Amino acid sequence: MLSKKIRAMLMAAVILVASLFCGITVSAKSTGISVSGKYSNGTYILQVYGLTKKQYDAFVNQEKGFRVNITSGDGKCNVFLATDLTKRSDGETLAGYKGDNKVYVGLKGNKLSMLSTLSDFCEFTGLYGKAPGKTYGFRLALDAGDRDVAGFLPGLTRDPAVKVTFEDVYRSKVTPGGLSSEHSVNAVWGDAPLTAERCTNGVQVSIPTENYYKYTATKGAEMSLTLKFGSYTVKTVFSGGTGYTVTADRSGKDYIDNVTVKGKLTEHGGITMTCTLSDKTGRKALSSKAVSAVFRVTANGRTICGSTKAAKLLPGGKTKLSTLTVEEIAVQEYQGKAITPQPVIRDGYMKLRKGTDYTITYKNNAALGTASIVLRGKGAYTGTVTVKFSIVPSTEKLASRYNESGLVLSWWKVNGAERYELEKLDGGEFKPFMTFTDGSLSVALPEDTTGSFRIRAVGSSKGVDIPGGWSDIIEI
Repeated sequence: MLSKKIRAMLMAAVILVASLFCGITVSAKSTGISVSGKYSNGTYILQVYGLTKKQYDAFVNQEKGFRVNITSGDGKCNVFLATDLTKRSDGETLAGYKGDNKVYVGLKGNKLSMLSTLSDFCEFTGLYGKAPGKTYGFRLALDAGDRDVAGFLPGLTRDPAVKVTFEDVYRSKVTPGGLSSEHSVNAVWGDAPLTAERCTNGVQVSIPTENYYKYTATKGAEMSLTLKFGSYTVKTVFSGGTGYTVTADRSGKDYIDNVTVKGKLTEHGGITMTCTLSDKTGRKALSSKAVSAVFRVTANGRTICGSTKAAKLLPGGKTKLSTLTVEEIAVQEYQGKAITPQPVIRDGYMKLRKGTDYTITYKNNAALGTASIVLRGKGAYTGTVTVKFSIVPSTEKLASRYNESGLVLSWWKVNGAERYELEKLDGGEFKPFMTFTDGSLSVALPEDTTGSFRIRAVGSSKGVDIPGGWSDIIEI
């Protein structure tokens, strides 16, 4: 009687021979899907990986487009990356994607709905052989300094359990390249930074979901938060559940009767600590001195998250806007009316809030040329900063057609344009071909005309030419 091992070997050989003669495909085992997240320089890096090259290529190049979803364990928060069949997105395509559609990202749930076609909150790339283990997948860099994103993340990272699904853009499940359409995954979430803000006679510190979960999910863990401001120190220690003890001193002397600490669980599983002082000197220190913190979760003699090094949570006194980072305003297209782009100002990686942290005044923002935004500090911020941006004619669109007159090139009317400059490729570079100053929006060319053409609109401000962007190239 043949042994089980020999019978198994013979069966495998029979299947292999049958596949060679009958055209049967023996699919490779699907690579295990993994999800990881970490904070880095003000962004939250979310990665989905573990696909083979065959699976990745087959998935992103489906005829009906693709959509990959990462959904929280409770099903309330969803991040997705999808092809944009409506072509509204400013995003790029992914490595390995052969279609001409762009890609967009969406965040849904946790009282939020955001799309990358509507706001700038995420960058994304295809992990084309660059994921852990040299697998394939997707990488999303969410702007953790955006308060909407910061409010969304706790719902996603509340616990490690997530679901990953692969679909087409019509939400139908797909299995390209032998890839399973649905995966239950235990994600590895990174430590989130503590956040803080001053309140009446005190300071409120938020311990994020990711870190608080590591405390509650680890048997025998202890969580401690030590705040320092001026000569004051307040230490709060959790040693099981939500109960905690508080010690406080000023210059080495106990002052516990003058401090109140209250802990409150957030709806997403983190905890907010509010430290309030009753003595006048302490309140002044909290409002004027820098606040630093040491946060740690330990268990069995080892640190699970946090560190022994103090991190500054709040600056001392008011902060000058001129010391902060203001992102450059992109070139704006002329609209014949006031243009009001919203600047991005960051204190560290956190975005400041208009109306709460600063006010805005626009100057010369309805005409071609250079416009200005004057930012004035408010609340915890002071001083003014002026940001300039350019307003130019819209990028032209060029088309070609044939009519009874022969070959015709036509273009769109652009607001603010004083002339249109048509160029033709000659000797490897574009050179002036025709200029139109009479408002013409088309030109008839000889029927035998060949070559590559482009056009742009040109306006002016105070005697200075201001060109718009070149159109796509038309080849004839």
